[in-house]
Amino acid sequence: MPNQIINIHSIYVGDLHPDVNERILHEKFSPMSELLSIRVCRDAVSWKSLGYGYVNFKRREDAMMAIEHINLEQIHGKPCRIMWSNRNFKAKNVNIGNICIRNLEQSITIMEIYDTFVNFGQITSCKLLTNKSQQSKGIAFVQYQNEVDALKAIEVINGKLIRDQLVVVEKFIKQDVKFTNCFIKNFQNHLNDDSLKKLFEPFGEINNAKVMVDKNNKSKGFGFVSFKNHKDALEAVNKLNGLLIEGNPIYVGQAKKASEHNKVKKENDRRVNLYVKNINTNISSERLKEIFTKFGNVTSAVVMVDEESKMSKQFGFVCFSTNEEAVKAIMGMNGQIVDGKVLFVNFAQKKELRARILSSLFH
Repeated sequence: MPNQIINIHSIYVGDLHPDVNERILHEKFSPMSELLSIRVCRDAVSWKSLGYGYVNFKRREDAMMAIEHINLEQIHGKPCRIMWSNRNFKAKNVNIGNICIRNLEQSITIMEIYDTFVNFGQITSCKLLTNKSQQSKGIAFVQYQNEVDALKAIEVINGKLIRDQLVVVEKFIKQDVKFTNCFIKNFQNHLNDDSLKKLFEPFGEINNAKVMVDKNNKSKGFGFVSFKNHKDALEAVNKLNGLLIEGNPIYVGQAKKASEHNKVKKENDRRVNLYVKNINTNISSERLKEIFTKFGNVTSAVVMVDEESKMSKQFGFVCFSTNEEAVKAIMGMNGQIVDGKVLFVNFAQKKELRARILSSLFH
């Protein structure tokens, strides 16, 4: 009689409490169906749990049911993270469908994050970063089964409010290159050398912090911070990118060579930002985008809010893909009455860039 072939459908269970063992996992998963095997991965020397394990099912539908119903449930006080097992580590490290969410409100839960982002597609992994006391670091990662869903989530949620806090959503790029220098921009004149250093000091030892100034010693709105260690620089980027300073989200990233920054600047110059003021307080960022979408591809729209009161400051920014679309929006919306308020709409760029744009359009 030939040997019976048994198909094994394996799921990965991560973020486990150190005390969770095979018996506890069996109690959690056995009501779903008959299990083939369970293994908690351990250190070869100390035999301590590595915080993850595998549960093997005979039937694929039982494994799917476990992912659907037990994912993010608490086991020993910690929400577990469940996904299909992928032993191909090379494939597992690919960034396809992976997004990062920053500047999250501190009390937000992993379930709230999951419920927000599952609307855009099937999620294979959802993780909220916490410190040793299990307090949120304000950063989460969501991985979708495909890239299209991830890009849609970025398009819809980036720059929007979650729990009354403006969040930054972007593609997750694995940091393979170590760096110690950080580039910071978009803080206008709200920071000087001392306050910039003070902002970054909680993350580690700093060699230097410098705000760039013009010939009149006025801030150019960007600067650099040099750390002693790569790990501290990376944590600062993860924690501070998107932080609101005087109502504006700042950018914090790896400092690159001048040639690379010029390339990024050229990319940004292709997009055109409009400044919109006298906005009715009942208009949200989503509504602002809806109002301007008829003029072209709106890549982002944000109504600025007060940090303390969370009330609208009655002005915001709308970004279009092309100059032509932006001009149409100005001509179509400047002076228009929206919800009882007369809008003022104009270019948000500096005067010299605005002149260059108009010159390219009408000459």
